[in-house]
Amino acid sequence: MKKTSSDNQEYVTLMAVGDIMLGDHPICIGHGVGSKIKKEGAKYIFQHVRGLLNEADIAFGNLEAVLSKKNLNEKDVDSASLRAMPESADGLTYAGFNVLSLANNHIMEHGKEALLDTMNILRKNGIKYVGPEDVVLSIRGTKVVFLAYCLLDEPGTCCKAESSEIIENVKRVKSKADIVIVSLHWGDEFIHKPSRYQVKLAHEIIDSGANIILGHHPHVLQGVEMYNGGLIAYSLGNFVFDMWQEKMRESVILKCLISDSVIRRELIPVSINENFQPQVLRGEEATKVLLKLNPLSQSLSGKLSSDTEYVKEVAHYRRRYQRDIKIYFLRKFYTYAPRFTMQHISSSILRRFNKK
Repeated sequence: MKKTSSDNQEYVTLMAVGDIMLGDHPICIGHGVGSKIKKEGAKYIFQHVRGLLNEADIAFGNLEAVLSKKNLNEKDVDSASLRAMPESADGLTYAGFNVLSLANNHIMEHGKEALLDTMNILRKNGIKYVGPEDVVLSIRGTKVVFLAYCLLDEPGTCCKAESSEIIENVKRVKSKADIVIVSLHWGDEFIHKPSRYQVKLAHEIIDSGANIILGHHPHVLQGVEMYNGGLIAYSLGNFVFDMWQEKMRESVILKCLISDSVIRRELIPVSINENFQPQVLRGEEATKVLLKLNPLSQSLSGKLSSDTEYVKEVAHYRRRYQRDIKIYFLRKFYTYAPRFTMQHISSSILRRFNKK
């Protein structure tokens, strides 16, 4: 069935979301997303957004944790956290996801075997993964190519690339594609704006032939920019995660209608509820999120923070997050298994000792 817009043009519908983490965050071990899925089932997490996402030709997100038991030690907090069970793939297919990025800084945390297991599970469930390989889709005669890269230098990183490599790859696939979409895991956590470097790189990627850039990693929303006919979403925030701060529970579904390289976008506000379920917001609640996002988008065309100012802001938000973690741990102290409590305390002491 052909999909047409109000002016009868045929189009491809993309719905893109932020980070999808179906395990337990280390500080939420035993009572996070993964634990909720174990109790309620994988489909439970997506029941409020399934109808919307299934309307899309392409439903895309960043898969922030493996779907694997490989190398699992259930008594070790590092091994047990940021890890989803294989059956979590049922929720992803139920929700309608058909393309997921594996180019991020957590997908290799549990080793190569767990990554390969995840890739195999996604393949069996009919979900394409981008990062380890390009994804090519043909939708009613429109050829869409996905590329995905991680720009972070961390131990769990998969699909790391330099900016020059990304630009060359965009040029390589552009001649064979009608639409080129690039997923980037980049930037700094907890800050609501990109760095000057990110904006410059994003513009270069669009100039080289990309139509859409989808950003992830900061765990909060950042601005959305139209540039040279292309669309740049610097960070789509969290879509499924057990981070507890309000700003890390606010997100959007980026809906794009793509026709002859013309992109029409709609931002659909979403919030993660207390059961870790993304819910579409309506009325005043939706307006509240958009009113926060609009100035972030408008600021991209103005004067950006200097590198020095940006570094100071990043440090401020990191300190605030570390403070919040300590407060959360003390409030939830009674919910942890004793062995995990001791591991958290030992890790905290070790980090403080290493700073001296």
